[in-house]
Amino acid sequence: MFDGNSMTYFNLVKTWNLEDAVHAAHGEEVVDSYSDNEVAQGVRELVRDLFRGIQPEQLDRKSLAILVRRIHSRFGCSRKQLYRLLPVDDLLLDRVL
Repeated sequence: MFDGNSMTYFNLVKTWNLEDAVHAAHGEEVVDSYSDNEVAQGVRELVRDLFRGIQPEQLDRKSLAILVRRIHSRFGCSRKQLYRLLPVDDLLLDRVL
């Protein structure tokens, strides 16, 4: 891991989910993947907390990018799952992921 290639290390760190690491350290079960319903609930909570309940379809690109980063980080969603649950396109996902 520490072979001097900083991009390898960066990509490894980028994929870590801190919340899962904390749960695992406390002996709690860590979910491997989340259903669309679980992720959709997380989207609703984040939208409520971050954007005062504005629907994802009404968000500007910058706010939508923030939402995608948070959801991807928290739930480890695949591109397909993000496509199903959020109004995203290839360009936005390429920039964010």
